[in-house]
Amino acid sequence: MKRLVFLFMIIVSAVAAFSQGVPQTVNFSATVRNSDNIPLANATITVRVTFYEGGQNGTPVYCAIHQTTTNENGFMSFMINRNVLACGCNGSTNVPFEEIPWQNGNYWMQVEYQTDIAGDFISLGFVEIASGFYAFSSNYAVTAQKLVNFEVEIENPQDGDVLVYNGRTGKWEARHINFGDGGVQPPEIPAYIDLGLPSGTLWATCNLGAETPEGYGDYFAWGETTAKSVFDWSIYDYCNGTYNTLTKYCSMSQYGNNGFTDTLTVLEPSDDAATVNLGENWRMPTAEEFNELISNCTHQWTSINYTNGMYFIGPNGNKIFIPISDIRYDDSEYTPLFDEAYYWTSSLYTEDPRGAIYMYYYSDATCELRGVGRAYGMVIRPVYVPSQNGGGDTGEGGGGGDTGNDTITYPQGSFTDTRDGNTYATVTIGQQTWMAENLRYEGSIPLGYSSDDDTNPLRYYPNNSSSNVQLYGYLYNWPAIMNGAESSSTSPSGVQGICPDGWHVPSYGEWSRLNNTLGGTYGNAGSKLAGRADLWADGLLTSSGNFGETNFNALPAGDPYNEYSFGHYAFFWCTTMYDNEEIYCIWLSNSSPNMTYERFNLSNPFSLRCVRDN
Repeated sequence: MKRLVFLFMIIVSAVAAFSQGVPQTVNFSATVRNSDNIPLANATITVRVTFYEGGQNGTPVYCAIHQTTTNENGFMSFMINRNVLACGCNGSTNVPFEEIPWQNGNYWMQVEYQTDIAGDFISLGFVEIASGFYAFSSNYAVTAQKLVNFEVEIENPQDGDVLVYNGRTGKWEARHINFGDGGVQPPEIPAYIDLGLPSGTLWATCNLGAETPEGYGDYFAWGETTAKSVFDWSIYDYCNGTYNTLTKYCSMSQYGNNGFTDTLTVLEPSDDAATVNLGENWRMPTAEEFNELISNCTHQWTSINYTNGMYFIGPNGNKIFIPISDIRYDDSEYTPLFDEAYYWTSSLYTEDPRGAIYMYYYSDATCELRGVGRAYGMVIRPVYVPSQNGGGDTGEGGGGGDTGNDTITYPQGSFTDTRDGNTYATVTIGQQTWMAENLRYEGSIPLGYSSDDDTNPLRYYPNNSSSNVQLYGYLYNWPAIMNGAESSSTSPSGVQGICPDGWHVPSYGEWSRLNNTLGGTYGNAGSKLAGRADLWADGLLTSSGNFGETNFNALPAGDPYNEYSFGHYAFFWCTTMYDNEEIYCIWLSNSSPNMTYERFNLSNPFSLRCVRDN
């Protein structure tokens, strides 16, 4: 028999009916699911609510039993002190609910449930009720933290949150809930939000085809405007049945139908699913706009209404929730991944026009742009373009950025490490400030003479010569750069490692953010970060017109145990572990203008760039 999971909620805003400031009733809501997280529909549930004065072991002053039935979504709601099945239970003194002196404080509420009338009530724990419980006004602009002091710590409560008892974790959590029909309704969701981005781009609050921020919405092939469930090149609108017979958006004749080519690299309005389905003020975001979103926002992994996703929090404090989603091909049944998301841009992947660029994120705050076949299915998060006359504004403001200056600057500075007197150039790229030289810290880290030690901290000379340290810095194995710290996938990493005070070892997500600031996977970030063309072997890295533009000055220090790598590769450590044997690393190659991610063993000797703490 499957165990039931009860997610009980006490609404902490606009839940009380008032008579001279004292609550007469409290709205109590719950979603009931089985152990497979499937809503328990049309089920009878009995709930016993007891209020204690003086603590969890204090005097029970009020107790009531309510019985209700879940709807088809497993949702139930009732009003405490209305339509009561029984009162005076659980040894309570049976004080009338409206006469409880809440202002005295130190009241606790216990919640219990019962699914079998012959069975015992099962406790879901206690919640402390603050003295301000009765004093708030009936609107949604109320902060949950002001109303209830929780028995356990609640992270980041927001206005309009509900308290959720999670039967899986045994904890109370603050969440936004979509209540559906009837009962207390959440605030109306604005169509779009101004995040205060430099370009002023306005981002939709929901995916195309979704009605709530956590909804997945509809799936589209790139350039098609009708949602569908089967994705295959044989039914793709802009080819003649195969991926090598493109009929539109094709810059290479070998992939065009009978050699067809055109110069289109961004979807036209007639092929833009957001424009066609929502109107002329809406469109799909370009790769550049997704890059701006990623680079200028902070990222917070969270969950709304049991759907995982990422908050993108803009410079002005406004935020949008982008839920997890999958990528689809053929007619298979898909379940959105637990910790990944895939979103179309309107931009063609010009290096291979059979593909288009999409935004990918992972729960560790990694966000980047990639390319994939256009016939695949993904969801879309639109952007809003205001009418030139300024009318039709139904979004939410917040102070857009100045769009009149497209010049990108990379402020430079310097920093002296007081531990050893080494002075380093620094550079600010986007919202991150990096050392513009590889770390040269020696400390008590011993020199290494082999590359197979993944336990003891070691440092190495670039190309096995001490004369290279001043220019290229030391190379370190991963135990050395971490200085005893655990792996971190957060952004910022929070790992100082062997960096100076005020600086830290970057995580994979922080490197990814740097990459996106510079144009993403295909934006020549490697060339922009590299320096000293005379030290690099000839190739696409140095021939790019963007070479060295940031003054980040990445140099080809290589790996001392790979003779060819010196002059050809720059390898950089991060804090993020893939598994117990491999770490995510970043590397530049003379043969590519882009930044590349790879996994390497902990024992490899690589360079370290520190990033300044916020």
